Amino acid sequence: MTTCPLCDGPTIVAAGDVHACEACNLAGSRATLAAIGRLRVQADKRGRKSADVYQERDRCVAALAWLALRLGLRAGLGRHSPAPDPTWDPAWLTVVYVELPEGQVSWHVHERARYLFDGLPAYDPGWDGHGVEEKYRRLDSLRVVT
Repeated sequence: MTTCPLCDGPTIVAAGDVHACEACNLAGSRATLAAIGRLRVQADKRGRKSADVYQERDRCVAALAWLALRLGLRAGLGRHSPAPDPTWDPAWLTVVYVELPEGQVSWHVHERARYLFDGLPAYDPGWDGHGVEEKYRRLDSLRVVT
């Protein structure tokens, strides 16, 4: 008996070189199952890289929010609105808003990153309707002169 490369459940040999998982019913040759296992490892690595990228982004967004407050600009935490699609992951409903002289910018942040924003005030006006392109246009035109 071997381990299923998809669900880590036990597999059984069905006929010849065809293996089938008792837990998820994945079936295929030993080579096919090995290829699925390699793809799963690669996907896990990409998932970790993605989490690292979000962690870096969240730290930059937190720095921007705290600096904005220090400069006398508005920044704070709100919730996604209008009501999200029911398939929306509830862990991503927190939104960080920053009011720049160029206009509002905002990012959804995962609940695991909330500690970076502890102490930010509530942001009540909500989203001004800007899209991703407009957000980065506003950021690109930001110039802070002291």
